[in-house]
This record gives sequence, structure tokens and C-alpha cells, in this order.
Amino acid sequence: MSGTATGTEQLSADKLLQVRDILGSSEFQKAMYLGFDCPQITDILVKFTVKTPGANLEAEVQGCVVPGDKSSASQLFQLITQP
Repeated sequence: MSGTATGTEQLSADKLLQVRDILGSSEFQKAMYLGFDCPQITDILVKFTVKTPGANLEAEVQGCVVPGDKSSASQLFQLITQP
């Protein structure tokens, strides 16, 4: 299977605030421009796309979403994929 996973679920107000804080953090923004420091994993693909008025940024983060990772990418992935 390939393509883009989409959903219609809404995040709670608390989760939305947490997402906002992660997206607004200097750590996350810097990593979106320079790349996340993640181990290389090739059997899956997890990509974040952030669209802003000035730029569209994409970063592959599959190595950051493994159990135990504490990066902002992992935190964001957990927030948006866990019920």
C-alpha cells in the first residue's frame, strides 16, 4: 500500500495546544529546515509536511518515531496517531 494517510478525527483541545507548542518550538522548526537527527530506517516512510505562507517543508522522520525516542518529531507523531 502506498499513498497518503488521512483521517477525519479531531484532536482534543489539549492535544491541539500540545501540537501548537511542538510546531512552534525552535527545536522542531530548526529540524524541519536542517533535518531531524534520526536513525536510518528504510522499511517504512513517515514524513511530515508543514505548509506555511513562506515555504512548504518536508522531513522524513521514520527513525524518530520508534519506541523510546524523545524527539519533538516522536512527540508530535504520538500526539496525532494515538487516540
